[in-house]
Order: sequence, then structure tokens, then C-alpha cells
Amino acid sequence: MENELNRIWDPMYGLMELSPLESSFVFCPEVQRLRHIRLCNIDSLLIPGAAQVSRFEHALGTLRLANEWLAAKNKVAFGQADNLRIAALVHDTQSGPFGHSIQYILEDNKIGGDFKHEDLSGAREKMYHQDLSANASYLGAPFLVEKLCDKRWKHVSEMINGRGPLGKLVSGDIDLDNIDNVVRLAFHVGICNQEDKTLPIQLARSISLSKTGIQISVKNIPLVTRWQEIRKRLYEFLLLDWGEFSGKAMLTRAFEDAAMQKRVGIDNWRLTDEELIQMFLGQIGDSQSIKIITSRLRLGQLYTPIMIARSPSVESYKFLNLIATKREIEKQIRKAVYKDRPGPQILVHFILDVKKTDRSVKITCKETQKQEVIGFDSRCLLIGVFASKPVKSKESLILKNESIRILSENGCKDIKMVSDPLILPRAENDQLALLS
Repeated sequence: MENELNRIWDPMYGLMELSPLESSFVFCPEVQRLRHIRLCNIDSLLIPGAAQVSRFEHALGTLRLANEWLAAKNKVAFGQADNLRIAALVHDTQSGPFGHSIQYILEDNKIGGDFKHEDLSGAREKMYHQDLSANASYLGAPFLVEKLCDKRWKHVSEMINGRGPLGKLVSGDIDLDNIDNVVRLAFHVGICNQEDKTLPIQLARSISLSKTGIQISVKNIPLVTRWQEIRKRLYEFLLLDWGEFSGKAMLTRAFEDAAMQKRVGIDNWRLTDEELIQMFLGQIGDSQSIKIITSRLRLGQLYTPIMIARSPSVESYKFLNLIATKREIEKQIRKAVYKDRPGPQILVHFILDVKKTDRSVKITCKETQKQEVIGFDSRCLLIGVFASKPVKSKESLILKNESIRILSENGCKDIKMVSDPLILPRAENDQLALLS
């Protein structure tokens, strides 16, 4: 049985044989918890391929890429190879339920301090990994990664933060982590071809480290541009589809309400996706709104989109994404359209697209030792406005126009509707036409 536990079949890379060291970390409780944390930030309804990919699967993939990089004759100092393997495997162990969706709420509203899921050493200091054994556990099993790391802990956590000699391999513009997660999600969603399955391994074998960061040969630059193309298409799906947007808005509202009522806080990062949902579904009394919106999300009863748009007003994000600001904007929109008449609940959600859909990559050309920047960075504010029930076309248009006016007054300039990312060729705003 012991030998059988030392091999895994990955849907992209095939057979993976684990060393005793790797196997010991794979079966740590905090790594096993990742089997129940989605790689995608929402339980996707309209892009089901993204719904069930776990961060555990991604962690194993990142480990595979670390081993591929080491096998490509990249020389490292004694002990650093195993540190890289461990960092690749445990880099997501502090990811909260639904990943970045919850992280952004905690960060933007300063709930419990600055929460950074990749900051393992800082988390220890800030009590995200709490000292109490009852808290530092998963299903009653104590966390083991730090104990197993022993003297390696400092080096592993620094590497996950992008520091140290090998840090750029784990956290940078293009690293083993995001090389795997982009292609892996795209593979499951169905927007990359069979040949693309080998792209992460090709990239891992092609990149090396220089004093200035990632280094690659000119002949292998097309591998980087292909990864950027896949990333762009994937993030268009994940950020611009109305169903994804509505689901994120609803989950965010449930968590915001729970946070404002002090039903959740920073210590709830240890929950799995399902544990968080069940906690929300169990709310009673004054917290019924949390249960209702979570039930609708679980039943696929998404809020109706009024508009999906973008604005260049990135600098307004911090103000706009405050819980109090969003509630005030929603109140203004509803009052402008319905006055004192009954009407649907309005929900506003913002997504900051900075280096998400498009990401430039700074590399050093191996032949010339000159730095080059490949591609460019996306930089815009994505805006979703939703209604809790379907509205007639005329009413929807009024809601849209009032939303644009009020959002403009609150700092969103030059608002433009976005196209349906799932349909080619794309017609402006045609995804909302699907609902009429």
C-alpha cells in the first residue's frame, strides 16, 4: 500500500511518481484540504468545466513542473531543490474558501488585517495559522507542513512570496504556479487544444533563472506568447461571462453580509468551499438574507444582469469596492428607478482587471542577456449590475441608464458595455440579449 500511495495520475501530465519527501507533504492535512477548494473562484454554472478543478490537482501539477525544471539541468544550491518541490506543493495551503473571491473582500475592507494567501510566514505572525492546536487543523488533524519543514520553513515560505534565489519560479509574472493554473483551467474548460497540454512542461524545461529574473532562449519565446493567448481567452470567459459575474456578485454579497454581522472573519479562511456554503445555508433570524442568496446560488437562480461593462477608472476601485460604497450605489440606483414602489434588489459588483486578462512578461533573452517585455498588461475596472428578479426590456434599459449615470457620478468614467466572451464573432452586449 505504501508504494501505491507514491504515484498519482494527472489529467494533463499523466503518471507522477512521488518521492518519500513529496508524499509526506502531499498527505499533510492542509494539503489534503485543497481537494475541497476550487481553483476557480466560483462554482461555475455556465462554464461547468471550471467548476470542479481543485487546488489540490493544481498543487500536484506545480510540483510536477518544479521537477521538470530541476530535471532540465538547472543547478541549485544544496537543499534548494527540495525546498522548491515543497514550495510548489504547499503554495496554496492558505487559500480560503472560493480562493480569491473571499480574499479580495478581506483585503479590500481590511477585515482582520491584510490577508495574503501566499504569505505563509506572515500568516503565522498575524495568526492566520493560529497557535491553538484546535484551530490549526483540518477535520481534527493538526497541520503538519511547518513541522515537517523544520528548518526549511523560512526558506520555503520566502520562496512562496517570490523571495530568495528560486522565488521567481514560484511567484512572478510567469512562474510554475501560474503556468500550470492557466493551462490547467483552460484545459478543463475546453478552450485549449491537445497540444497545449504539453505547454506547461515545455515552458518549465525552457526557462532558467538569471540575476534579473526569468531567462529564456529566443526560439522558445513562442511558448510564452502561446501561454499569454490561452490566459487571455480563459480570463475573458471567467471575468466577462454574465453567469460567472452574477455568481461572484452573489457569493460576495453573502460573505459581505456575514462579515458585517460578524458571522465570519479572518479565521474562517480554514473552511473548505462546501463548509462555507453550509455555514451560510444554516443562518437564521437576522441573517436570513445570507441563507436566501446562498440558496439561490446553489440552485442556479442567478441574479439577472442589467449591464456588464468596463471603465478605465482603476484608481476608483478601492473606494467603489468598499461594502458601504456598494450598498449606497445600489440604494441610489433602486431609488432612481422605483422611487417608493416595490422592485427587485439591486446588486453591484466590481472586478479589478489589472494584469489578469492580459499580462506582460519581462524576460531576459538567453542569447543577448538583454531584458525584453512580451505583451502588455490589461488595466480596467469591470462593472456588473444585477437585479434579483427578471425585469422587462424597457425597465432594464432604464435601470441600465440610471446605473451608468450614478456610477459615473461615483468615479466610473467612460463606461462601455462588454461583448459576450462565449460567442464568436462577438457583438456588443449580445449576452444580455440572450435573456430577453
